Amino acid sequence: MSIIYKSNKKKDILFVLPSLSGGGAERVTTNIINLIKKNNFNINILLINNIGPFKDLIFDNNINIINLNKKHARTSYFKLVKIINTIKPDIVFSTLQHVNILLLIFKRLYKSKPKLIIREANTPSQFMGNLNLFKKKLFLFLLKTQYKKADLIIAQCDEMRDDIISTYKLNNVDNVITIYNPIDVKFIKNKSTDFNPFNDTYVNIVSIGRLTYQKGFDILLKSISIVRELYPNVFLTIVGDGELRNYLIRLSNDLNIQNSVNFVGFQNNPYPYIKYSDLYVLSSRWEGFPNTLLEAITLNKKVVSTNCKSGTFEILNDYENGIIVKTDDPVSLAEGIISSIKKEIKYSEKYKKYDATIIVKEFEKYFLNNINCKITNLH
Repeated sequence: MSIIYKSNKKKDILFVLPSLSGGGAERVTTNIINLIKKNNFNINILLINNIGPFKDLIFDNNINIINLNKKHARTSYFKLVKIINTIKPDIVFSTLQHVNILLLIFKRLYKSKPKLIIREANTPSQFMGNLNLFKKKLFLFLLKTQYKKADLIIAQCDEMRDDIISTYKLNNVDNVITIYNPIDVKFIKNKSTDFNPFNDTYVNIVSIGRLTYQKGFDILLKSISIVRELYPNVFLTIVGDGELRNYLIRLSNDLNIQNSVNFVGFQNNPYPYIKYSDLYVLSSRWEGFPNTLLEAITLNKKVVSTNCKSGTFEILNDYENGIIVKTDDPVSLAEGIISSIKKEIKYSEKYKKYDATIIVKEFEKYFLNNINCKITNLH
């Protein structure tokens, strides 16, 4: 199939996010915004509630950022529809589930009839499995009825794509595609040498993510208490904030590893923590397509990851510096960490397939293909 683009003007894209807080979905969106060809697109960003630390990662000062100043997406629908009808975008792009639903519910009210392109941030079956029965039924009903209205659904990996189709009972599978997360390799490598946060007399392990149940930091702390029996000089640094911070600090005290753990909070530049570590660990119970794992590979680090849905096997199946362990199992995770510490590191260029300069072109192709273009099948 060849795609012939017929376009007389720039395409207007509206990126809709709850905020520019420090999450993986927000980071992916900023990468797309920064690297997309501005001669093809006009970019607007609509935020539901606050700016967040990733505002500083939007490098183009000419990009229009609109803040609705609302606490919740569900209370912003009137303003959201008004802004969309004022901007009249060709494409509306969203990447977090509750915002995706909201945008799709009010699709008929958008005067410019924009194409709605949504990206799924987590593996649906895993996310649903951790909701109470009422929320699960409500979300599943909304997602099954509304996602069918999307013009394009983007999954982060093939495993997630299959899960989206089966969980939401989608019939038009051609509208569900896979695009890997874009990693800004040049930016990461440049920022990774800004400082060295570690004492080199320790075996320095780092893990990055929101302090939530999903990320499995409780499992990681328990595994570190096991690893310390063999490596007393092991030291874990956890980068990120979240609602479980106080619980995790108490757990580290209960495990008597408080002197071997440092909670450094959210960091605008987390890359030196990866660069100068001895090992990166992903302890998640479920994921979408973990950016931090891709960033660790970009910096050629040894990694240990749980075999959580989704994407970890796709990332690590041919990565010689990676070890995959059981999910939700402190002993298995500890064994993986010990094996990795002993392991010699080998140079890898696997990160190149996730380079944003390549991946963003995929997004551009589908953005252009959804507006004013002709698709011709050649046999």
